[in-house]
Amino acid sequence: MEKTTWDKWISNLHWISERILAKGGEVEGPELLPPIPLSQVDEFKRFTGLSLPKDFVETVTQFAGGFWFAWSLYEVRCTLRQEFPLRGGNREVPFIGISETKSLIEVYSEFQDEWLTGACNWIHRSEFDDNEDILLTRVTLRYCFPLYSFCGGGGDFLVLRFDTEPSQILYLDHEWGFSVNGRAILGCGFADFVTAWSNLGYPEVDRYSVFFDEGRGAISDETEMARDWIRWLNEP
Repeated sequence: MEKTTWDKWISNLHWISERILAKGGEVEGPELLPPIPLSQVDEFKRFTGLSLPKDFVETVTQFAGGFWFAWSLYEVRCTLRQEFPLRGGNREVPFIGISETKSLIEVYSEFQDEWLTGACNWIHRSEFDDNEDILLTRVTLRYCFPLYSFCGGGGDFLVLRFDTEPSQILYLDHEWGFSVNGRAILGCGFADFVTAWSNLGYPEVDRYSVFFDEGRGAISDETEMARDWIRWLNEP
């Protein structure tokens, strides 16, 4: 991954922080986590037999293991278009959130344990053994690495699916049985998703996001809604 891409992500962290504060909102962070040693990637592959996408690996080993960041516009809601997002990031957990003490293997294993025993363990019931969507989900989750755990403090996850080319960014909604189809797919390619997401100011996104481009089948910073949002943010 090019350093110019990373620099753009960081520039957008500072841009949205400045604009949210200028609008009377609240900001927490950003706080960057140090990059992890490449040995963690090797250990992950030995432990799981799986390979992570190159752009993800380069991000976490060369630039940062993730970051803490969140913003809120709830106090200025009356001045917003109803469709605009009211918060960004995730106050509860970091984005990616790996470090020398919180390894790739540990974060991955915690997620795998959660969907086996947590809010969505019902997808393993035999009564769903003929449900094509749930069968696909059961197979796919092994190839998912959590980017945001417990989105919004609930049982949803933003994950990186790495058994596809390019990789996919999925929003796993517990109310939808962690479906991996349709609007669950928010982006294709880790770096491409983060770039579009950062250009929007790292807003909270899910399968209902107003920034979802039906034509692209992904979150986009080039839709009419996105342009209106960015224009509003940049207004004095």
